[in-house]
Amino acid sequence: MKHIYRGTIFALAITVIISSVACFQLIQAKGEDVKSFPKNDDATIQTVQIELKKPITLDTLFSTEKSFSFEGMILESEFTFDNEAIHDFYLVNSKSKKKNIKEDYIKNRKAFLADTKDIAKMSFTNSKNVENILVTKITATGKKGDINKIKKGLEISKVNVRPAQPTIIPQVSEKSMPREALSLDDKMINSKTFSVAAESTSLDNLVPNSGTSYFYPSSSGGRYVWQFMKWNSINFSAEQTYEHDVFLYNYDRKTYLDGGTTAYPGCWPKLTYAATTWPVASKPYIDTRLDMNLVSCEIDELPYTIGVAQASALQANVDYYTYIRTENGDDSSDKFKLQAQIGHRVPSSCYTTWCSFGDQIYNIIPSWSTTVPGTQTWTYNSAPAAPSNVLINNPTATSLRINFTDNATNETSIAIERRISGESWSLFGYFGTLPGTGNWYWINTGLSSQTVYCYRLKVFNVVGSSLYSNEACGLTL
Repeated sequence: MKHIYRGTIFALAITVIISSVACFQLIQAKGEDVKSFPKNDDATIQTVQIELKKPITLDTLFSTEKSFSFEGMILESEFTFDNEAIHDFYLVNSKSKKKNIKEDYIKNRKAFLADTKDIAKMSFTNSKNVENILVTKITATGKKGDINKIKKGLEISKVNVRPAQPTIIPQVSEKSMPREALSLDDKMINSKTFSVAAESTSLDNLVPNSGTSYFYPSSSGGRYVWQFMKWNSINFSAEQTYEHDVFLYNYDRKTYLDGGTTAYPGCWPKLTYAATTWPVASKPYIDTRLDMNLVSCEIDELPYTIGVAQASALQANVDYYTYIRTENGDDSSDKFKLQAQIGHRVPSSCYTTWCSFGDQIYNIIPSWSTTVPGTQTWTYNSAPAAPSNVLINNPTATSLRINFTDNATNETSIAIERRISGESWSLFGYFGTLPGTGNWYWINTGLSSQTVYCYRLKVFNVVGSSLYSNEACGLTL
């Protein structure tokens, strides 16, 4: 999903949440006939996710098939291989009618294992697990009549219906980084002051700390992107979501992977197969390509993303991965970028891609700086630690000494904000990068006598800014 950000106005946020709950339908189903399902015409196009009470075989799922077609249907299942739990996704479309779906699903699982595991010979247990396909969720875009047919005879626990008019959450524009800082040896007197708004607490501690992205041809045909990521600690709250967003450059309408997308309102990438080791409790989902305008599919920057709707279920120090394979794209090479999107669910009881709204985005691999096919290993540096121990002493009639502790080793600049007692804060100047950590001081000259001046500091790097330091004030003589 294109990134939609949380608004900053409390009243508007409350209105949005209320309207979200009102327009999004979460239908509890106890049998094959869902009495509360909207009575629309059978030709109405819908996108729904069907959660089953218990896993079912493909034979059971398609045993009632008569004649129906879908713009796209994603089947979800779980299996284990060498005691590793894997959640996978298989796309059923118009081409699937010409295939034996069960055989093709198994074939794709084996192709995934051939791409990602060093397998000389599969054990009996692994082979049995791979060939045992039990569907747990079905996501489909198609006519209401066809969707009702696929539901017939299933034991359903919940049906999530994509709202016809998605709730729009106000977008917050990204702020530009400050200018290059001055060094300690330069004069810090700045002839201009600027109003500075307090920033919200950074979410960058929720970004994975390290990982690797692989783009390669598959041994079974087609191409894949395989991404590893690991968190040193998990700090997600109960309602937060996470998306590991890889985008391919498609402004020239050429991509390394298949750039096709199913029709709106589904907007699913035309994947062949996908899998992840994110745990079932984290509620993995294939992300859509719904554009920012919410009425069409994205075409310029194509995401190939598996997200999680319950990010708090992830664990620290685990090498998780996501894998997406498609048919060959129409170019032999491409450019990509990698982003981490931290979001939240609205309403909190919904665990689909439609209920995941982004709050902050962090660039892991910068836009179009890296080409594929190939391997790109990365580490993510978090925002710098805030300065501390700000203390004012040694007053004169025209100067004050500002002491502080630099706690960051990865800053590019340190901003100084100053205010006269009773007035608003303004940006006064910058220190440049300071070596290591430690205690520093600076003497602010050219002040007025018998005046109270207050100071606070914050640190910047390419990721973002720290929180503010403590505030300290001093009176000139």
